[in-house]
Amino acid sequence: MLLVASALVLAITSAVVGRGFSWIERDRMQELLNRSAASLRSSAQAMLTSNKDYAGWDDSYRFVTQGDPAYLQTNFTSDSATNLGVDWIAFVGIDGTVGPAMHMRTGGVPKPLPPSHEEALQQLLAGREIHAADAGDTALLWVSGVPVLVAYSAVTDSAHTRHAGRWLVFGRSLRAGGKVEPEWTMGMPFEIQPTALDEPAGAPVELEGATMTGRLVLSPWPASLVLRQPPAYTKQRDAVLMWLLASMAGLVILAIVGMAALMRHKVLLRLERFAALAEESSTVQGGATRWPVTDDDELDSLARALNAMMERIEEQGALLAHLASHDPLTELGNRRQLMESLRLAIELRSAQQESTACLVLVDLDQFKTINDSMGHSAGDRVLETVAERIMEAIRPGDVAVRLGGDEFAIVLADTTPEQAHHFCDRLLIRLAHSMPYEDRLLFTTVSIGIAWIDAGLNGHDLLRRADRAMYRAKQLGRNRVVTYEATVEG
Repeated sequence: MLLVASALVLAITSAVVGRGFSWIERDRMQELLNRSAASLRSSAQAMLTSNKDYAGWDDSYRFVTQGDPAYLQTNFTSDSATNLGVDWIAFVGIDGTVGPAMHMRTGGVPKPLPPSHEEALQQLLAGREIHAADAGDTALLWVSGVPVLVAYSAVTDSAHTRHAGRWLVFGRSLRAGGKVEPEWTMGMPFEIQPTALDEPAGAPVELEGATMTGRLVLSPWPASLVLRQPPAYTKQRDAVLMWLLASMAGLVILAIVGMAALMRHKVLLRLERFAALAEESSTVQGGATRWPVTDDDELDSLARALNAMMERIEEQGALLAHLASHDPLTELGNRRQLMESLRLAIELRSAQQESTACLVLVDLDQFKTINDSMGHSAGDRVLETVAERIMEAIRPGDVAVRLGGDEFAIVLADTTPEQAHHFCDRLLIRLAHSMPYEDRLLFTTVSIGIAWIDAGLNGHDLLRRADRAMYRAKQLGRNRVVTYEATVEG
């Protein structure tokens, strides 16, 4: 009777454990799919932002309307391809003509796109209204069986009052190394497969033999994100099941033989130790409690699984500590990070006289008017958009932070006065672009002050100088750049 009862309990427990691990596996697979899809859409939006920026240049407008042989070689280089994350660019007319086109990762030599690309672009842009100020979008095209992410915008002057009658298209193939493995898939072998928009979605996660397959439709794009991999927690599940089996067998044997002492030594004492450690971990703040692993039995397998869980919890704690040092609204660094960056830049300047860097202070013009007239949610949206555009504009190695309110700071490393002014001029244009909010567009400008980092100064000196220069920019009419000079003090 005891054996039958034990077998029944073991079967029920095993089924419950198996179902629990199955839910965990499915949730994990769904989370990976959701995060990768969000990253893909974010990358597409970033590419569209850059595309709108280029399409709204006066240089681009003059190139389309008047022609400029040096325009392509100057603005679309291999370096800019890397920064923009695109493989090719093309100008497409409202009549469907494609040209000129440039494969930027093959030496920057303009050449016609293949017919398959031209046909895909013509189908995409046929009947599109090109005269709207915010004309443009992203799309995922299938060209010769390869997924291609594109962003397109209408070419206008910088004031968006004149339209050149052409689209500027950025394209990026999502094929890498012979497989469709986007670089933002966290190292997982994701695939992108074509999917008809009216195709039934089906189960998001399915088990096919020893492989789990997750599928997520990237609506409204005609594609699905697919991940195939074996279950990640098979060993942990087997360890738990083995532990359950061993424990049940031990209980039966100990009940028959009457070896209460052996049972206490092999099982109960260790469970008591686990319980004590669990109680300790629930009361100790910031502790690194670990379940002891002395051998390779079932309880040790469980201990390893619990230890792994504790490590993941500690990683999340470290992430929270990181977030504590950043601005919660914009995800930029805070004043503490800025002061540390300035300290390092000053030390580098003292050690290497040829090192040049500067502090750029960016302050929104008449931001209070937006807050007062439209509410703080509109103001928050403006601050988030400004932060995103600043992060898109800076280089690796530069540091961008939000000082508070409507004030941002950027530390430009290894730069020259000409490069710094060019960066700030481009930033003025980028930040003056419209910002969508609900059913309207918001506009703002910024005043920028530059202070050059030099030995003998400290972070507070640099902030004061940059603030003086920025204040001078506001006195001169806002929406401009002023570099700190001795006369600015007055």
